[in-house]
Amino acid sequence: MIKALKEIKVDTFNDIAAVISLNRPGPMAYVSNYAKRKAKKEEIPKISKEYDDILNETYGIIIYQEQIMQIAQKIANMSFEEADLLRKIISKKQANEMLAIKKDFIERASKNNYDKKVVEEIFNNIERFADYGFNKSHAIAYSMLTFKMAYLKANYPLEFFASCISSANGAQTTIAKYVNEARKMGIEIITPNINKSYEHATIEKNQIILPLGLIKGIGPEIVKLIVENRNNVGEYKNFLHCFFNLSKIKSFGKAALETLIKANALRDFNLSQATMLKEIDPKSDSSIFIKQNLPKNPQEILDKLLDFEPENDEIDNEDELRKNEIELLGQNYSFIPTLKYEKQNQRLIDTRIGNEYILIAECTDVLEKISKYKKPYQQLYFQDSSLRVVSYMYKIDPELKNLKNKLVQIKFIKKTENEIILKEW
Repeated sequence: MIKALKEIKVDTFNDIAAVISLNRPGPMAYVSNYAKRKAKKEEIPKISKEYDDILNETYGIIIYQEQIMQIAQKIANMSFEEADLLRKIISKKQANEMLAIKKDFIERASKNNYDKKVVEEIFNNIERFADYGFNKSHAIAYSMLTFKMAYLKANYPLEFFASCISSANGAQTTIAKYVNEARKMGIEIITPNINKSYEHATIEKNQIILPLGLIKGIGPEIVKLIVENRNNVGEYKNFLHCFFNLSKIKSFGKAALETLIKANALRDFNLSQATMLKEIDPKSDSSIFIKQNLPKNPQEILDKLLDFEPENDEIDNEDELRKNEIELLGQNYSFIPTLKYEKQNQRLIDTRIGNEYILIAECTDVLEKISKYKKPYQQLYFQDSSLRVVSYMYKIDPELKNLKNKLVQIKFIKKTENEIILKEW
């Protein structure tokens, strides 16, 4: 799509509709013709005045189903219903009906004072394009949406991406795509934060704060309870203040708090994840204190909560932190080992489909699976600060398991937005 937009040099609303309609298997071959004819580098064929007028806005190329029907009505004096039937028959390519409709079209056009050779050329053009003629009303609706979204993205990027992230409803892959695109535009992304995040993405200065629902295992009901609790008691002052108030929520268990800690959502309390995980153990001093004081009103023991600070004596393992973030947020947002190797325009997100690259990426996972044809294959995930991609290996190599959690220089071809063909490593 980007290639087509650049080639056509879109500068009108009609161009947007044309790109949307042409950028599909089949008509894609005519993108170059459209671009050249628009730039006056290729002559537009002249067939007949009426035919040429109908195709004037698309530079002599049949793009829309409505154009086919207009041609049938104008050239062969067909009614709207007859023109629509012609379009349907040609698109289905039913041999017997095709012969009949072609004969009818030529006869009626000839009676309308058109040269037989011209009529046959017109019908051949209709026949060629009817396979993939796009509904113009759909194209216009899609173009209007595209134009509005492009305007919002260009002029209100913070609001645009925050809205997109919120509409993803916690879908990690979709959110990662929006996050990576936002980062390309210089927007800072804040991962879920127990004191700042809500049910939806929010904006703070030039930052987008990701929603709590992005965290795997933290569903909308839990998020709602956390936000309600925080609204009631105010910002959580420290780890124990947070632990105490969340423990008062009946349906909020230890597993949910453990997930929040591992997702790095409690990072503002300046304790290691290992320390916080130790403190939520039922036998810890913090847990015993919470249990003893749980019946009390938070305001009664606020001073005690603020004074009670666990000893930050546990050290986090960075590999474990990265692993937790990938598992719970879908990709690394904070602990990114590839940053020091990345150069401008040499990140995974900057690669283009069909091109070959050599980059340094982190192999985050190596999975062995069985296909629907009962054949074993391997699934490798690589990522840098910008994007996470997958590669499928249909020839099993036991050595690939050793790549997991390592930085690897990979040579690959970009296959799709999120898939690569691994050549060397």
